[in-house]
Amino acid sequence: MLAILTASPALAASVVLRERVETSGPYVRLGEVAEIQGGDPLWADIFLGPAPAAGESRCITREAVRARLAYLGVAAELQGASGVEVRLGRGPEAPVMDEIVRRLRTSGLAPEGEMKLPESPAEVLEVLPAGWGEARVRLKEKDSGREILLTVKVQRLRKAVVILQAMKMGRALEAADLGIQELPERSLPRVYFHDTSECEGRRLLKPVKGGAVLEPGSLQLPRAIARGSLCTLTQSSGGLALRCQAKALSDGKLGEVIPFEITDSRKTVRARVLGDGEAAMELDEEGAP
Repeated sequence: MLAILTASPALAASVVLRERVETSGPYVRLGEVAEIQGGDPLWADIFLGPAPAAGESRCITREAVRARLAYLGVAAELQGASGVEVRLGRGPEAPVMDEIVRRLRTSGLAPEGEMKLPESPAEVLEVLPAGWGEARVRLKEKDSGREILLTVKVQRLRKAVVILQAMKMGRALEAADLGIQELPERSLPRVYFHDTSECEGRRLLKPVKGGAVLEPGSLQLPRAIARGSLCTLTQSSGGLALRCQAKALSDGKLGEVIPFEITDSRKTVRARVLGDGEAAMELDEEGAP
């Protein structure tokens, strides 16, 4: 989808957001929440996130849509509502989808892409993660008793601290300003906060939009690593994590990239500060530190 969208020529187009919509599936697409005027028909399939659970609603803000379009390189003017209230519709397959989504979320997962469910009434027997990016769903048709095994594309959810409303630079954050959201891992920055207590009392170094995930670069933070201290560096590749000891060659705050000298080889590398005494090595385009 990204390759198709970025390859499309720039079009004079507008995306007009609706105030409230119902979706019958486990995910929300741009074509459901907005009227696309003069744009590429493929834009209607742009994924905006998982659908809300049964009986709940979810607000997709204009800023969230704008950020998604910018990430995909889609040039369109946003109009209409400032936020879209999305509710899960009650199509014939909705109860089955509800149950699959509920079971996935208990495993920290959300569906990604379309689920092709049987047309006849069915019940969910089992939903299990089945490796990277997939889950296995076992269904039973109520009429025939036949069992069906489906493979569902999924994405992992992570809890991240978000700011609940737009704020100006210099504001000191309070507990009421912050919230926790479960978001797709791929949509998150490399370093983010997991607990609101890490951000309370910190001053903003720049303006922040409502609903945005808070990054270390947005806050005034104390140093997490002092120059000359011994730290643990990690490097992840192909599912393996390598660790080594290194000396910090400068002070570093959370999220900053600073130089280190590896204790054994005396080699100098750059690594991103993850916390007190912890950093992850930065890789170049060829995968070397």
